[in-house]
Amino acid sequence: MRKIAGILLAITLALVAGCGKSPRVHQIKNLGSTPYQEDTIRMTYARNPERALILLDSAILLGNIDPYHTLLTRATIYSRSQEELQLKEAQVLCEQLLQHDSVVGIPQRQSAVLDLLVNTSRMQSDDEAYIRWATQKADVCREMGDEVEVLRTRAEIAVAMATLGQVDEGLDMLDDIIGQLDRPGSINRMDALTIAVKRKIYILNDQGRPQEVIPLPRRVLRRLDHYERHSADYAEDSYRLSWSKRPADRARYLDFTRGQAYAFLANAYAPFQKDSALYFLNLLGSTNYAKTMGARKMIVPAQMALGQYKDALATYDIIEKQMGADTLNTDYAVVLRDRGIAANALGHPAEAYDYMHRYARLTRDLADKLQESEAHDYAARYRAKEQELEIERARNESRVRGMMLSFALFLLVVAAAVAALLLHQKQIVEHKNRVLAGQIAETLKYKEMYEASEPEYAGGKPSDEELFRDLQLLIKRDRLFLDPDFDRQKLIDVSHLPAHRVGAAFSQGSAFSSLPDFIRDCRLEYSCHLLTEHPELSIKEVAAKSGFQYASTYSTDFKNKYAMTPSRYRELQRPH
Repeated sequence: MRKIAGILLAITLALVAGCGKSPRVHQIKNLGSTPYQEDTIRMTYARNPERALILLDSAILLGNIDPYHTLLTRATIYSRSQEELQLKEAQVLCEQLLQHDSVVGIPQRQSAVLDLLVNTSRMQSDDEAYIRWATQKADVCREMGDEVEVLRTRAEIAVAMATLGQVDEGLDMLDDIIGQLDRPGSINRMDALTIAVKRKIYILNDQGRPQEVIPLPRRVLRRLDHYERHSADYAEDSYRLSWSKRPADRARYLDFTRGQAYAFLANAYAPFQKDSALYFLNLLGSTNYAKTMGARKMIVPAQMALGQYKDALATYDIIEKQMGADTLNTDYAVVLRDRGIAANALGHPAEAYDYMHRYARLTRDLADKLQESEAHDYAARYRAKEQELEIERARNESRVRGMMLSFALFLLVVAAAVAALLLHQKQIVEHKNRVLAGQIAETLKYKEMYEASEPEYAGGKPSDEELFRDLQLLIKRDRLFLDPDFDRQKLIDVSHLPAHRVGAAFSQGSAFSSLPDFIRDCRLEYSCHLLTEHPELSIKEVAAKSGFQYASTYSTDFKNKYAMTPSRYRELQRPH
């Protein structure tokens, strides 16, 4: 088998070597600033991903983009897709980049590539891959000396660990991270602290542990208060926040972070301390963040938990107004579900039924829409790629035909080789089975001749072995084993022997552990005769006539003893 596989591999390599020569593509001299530069391509992606990919390929032909940025840009575009195929392609490109000369030994570029791998793993819900890539990114950040980014990345790893079931380990890691980040001196560290706290809150909420949430937003609020009192002591070192010296920028960040902390506290207190939950809801309402869609989505769970169904419905009125006609999404599905719950609680069952019916229908439509969207996206991408490769196809048409012919011949050779191999193996197995069936029949023949002979005793009381010969002859001669209900008591009645002598005859005087084992062996041997001499009988009938109560038990016992099914044994006993 290995020899055949080696021959086939050699044929394949020869075909590829002979047919793989492609026409050389001459790059145009770099034209400098053109519409095909990397930043233009990325901006185009936001509006038209397919067009962005075409622009990227054009930039490659014009020679206006180096290999590193080519692969990184293509991987970035694919990583932001919702299509499984493109996400996998992004992963492959990034893994290639990590081995590329333009990336190896350059931590900044390694970090950028690993960011994409972490994102694609998250999009594919592959937590194990997510942890692997995030761990590598943390190592690279540590090499660059960016300890805050190391901690920020470890916080994401902790969430993935919790998702994989290592909840306590993930929470312990977050506690350690939060402890290291919660100190003054850096805006970047303060921002990383808020991210780590949010990650722990999400895990605790998923675990249904709201009381453990309460200290976390309070910790963030204390850090924000300290920053406001001592802002001059904090280094403006966060590229993520795009700080400027305008007070409005800082005010927006503080308002946003405080608003989220108030919302977390309101939701945490809602199940068991109504007054505290209302207090933080009022604080949230005093922030500018409360006017955003995100804040209103955070408010509703607390309102629902507090039984403020009218307030929750009013919040949803605002949310729906902001959503406008964009209602074919999961956000609107949540709105319909919660409206149904609120309507039912307010004593409007008909209205509640209507909302729940719409919710169920929208959920179904969303599933259908997702499949349809994926199909349309793939078709659009395919058409764009077809147009792009039309010229290349014309150039390579004759080469492709030659490759197809060679490949067809190769498949023919492979099919013939596989067919010959399978036929040969089938013949070997067939021969072995026929030999085995013949051996079984021959063994049964000689065994019957031996067992039919009358036992001779040396005199006196027969031994256990001699008694077994007597009982064996009695059972087989009178075919007592064909009685499905035959047992030790019936044998005692027929032989007029005491129970202990019958038991010893089989357990001590034979190769069988007990009488039932011997009876089963007799029945199986008898069934072999029926299978050979009475082809008109079904397997079920053979089982019944051999003393088995159930055909399934018979088939299992037969296969355990003879290594083949009754049907196969019958087939092999036929003349050929």
